[in-house]
Amino acid sequence: MKVENEKGQTLYHIQNMNMSSDGYPFDTYVWCDHFPTQEDLEKAFELEYADGYGEEAYETAKEEWLATSECYMVYAEEI
Repeated sequence: MKVENEKGQTLYHIQNMNMSSDGYPFDTYVWCDHFPTQEDLEKAFELEYADGYGEEAYETAKEEWLATSECYMVYAEEI
């Protein structure tokens, strides 16, 4: 079953295999009432990385994030 909150939003997993420094994928999660758009990916990046880069490095990292991230709907099962 998909994971939803009380607002009717679905949980999505954004994964980027190119942006980690430790060999593991960079993962983040967002709540949306639709499949994440380019604008949603930009907002997620902004919230995650706003203070982590200088301006030029930020724009380069953001472009990498937008070009190489994959989005997946989160599913869970009760056991």
